[in-house]
Amino acid sequence: MRDANTLLATTQQTAAGLSVAVATVALSLGNTLVGPAAAYTVAFGVLAVIPLLATIGAARLHRTAGDAVRQPRLALSGERRR
Repeated sequence: MRDANTLLATTQQTAAGLSVAVATVALSLGNTLVGPAAAYTVAFGVLAVIPLLATIGAARLHRTAGDAVRQPRLALSGERRR
């Protein structure tokens, strides 16, 4: 599990750094397009659309997409799982 934890931590840090860069570009773009008063609104809108795109992609996955990593269910033969 140590390698998976390292990969997760690296991915989270990379995503955080990338989001700062995207927010900076969106803020600059908003400043250019609509002026400084609404630049933060444009930047927030851009940052809100990115996770929505990821959500749409996740929602479109086939129902059996995670079967390869899912643990098989134990057959309950009259006994309760603990």
